[in-house]
Amino acid sequence: MSETILNIIWMGGPVLLSPLFVKGLRPLHGLFLREGVEMFTEVNLERGLSNRIGHILSITNVIIFLMAWIGAYGSRLLEWPRTVSALLAIGGVFCALAITVWNVRDRVGIVGKPAMLVGLVVFAGGNLPVIVLIPILFLFL
Repeated sequence: MSETILNIIWMGGPVLLSPLFVKGLRPLHGLFLREGVEMFTEVNLERGLSNRIGHILSITNVIIFLMAWIGAYGSRLLEWPRTVSALLAIGGVFCALAITVWNVRDRVGIVGKPAMLVGLVVFAGGNLPVIVLIPILFLFL
C-alpha cells in the first residue's frame, strides 16, 4: 500500500507543481530571450513581448518535461530497462529544445543560425533549474 502511495506522489507531484514551475520559469525564459536576441541579432525586443513569448515557452517546456517524466517513471514501474527511461528523458529534452528554437524563430522573426543560437540560449538559461533537477530526480528512479 505504501509503495502505491509513493508511486502516486512521484507521478502526480510534478503535475500538481507544474503551475509553480511555469510561474518560476517564465521570467527566466523572457530574460534569456531578450539577452539572446541582443547578443546574436540587431533586433531590439521589448520587455513585454519577450515576457509573453517566455510565458508560452515555459508552458510548452513544462508540458514536455512532464510527459518525459511520466514516461520515464512509468517505464520504471513497468520494469522496462533503464535505457528506455533514459531515452525518454533525453527525447523530452531534445523535443523541448526543438520547440524552443521553433518558437523563437516564428515569434521573434529571426531565421537561420541566429535563431538556433538564440533558441539554445533561451532553452539552456530558461530551463536551467529543470535541467539541474532532472539528474537529481533520476537518482531516485
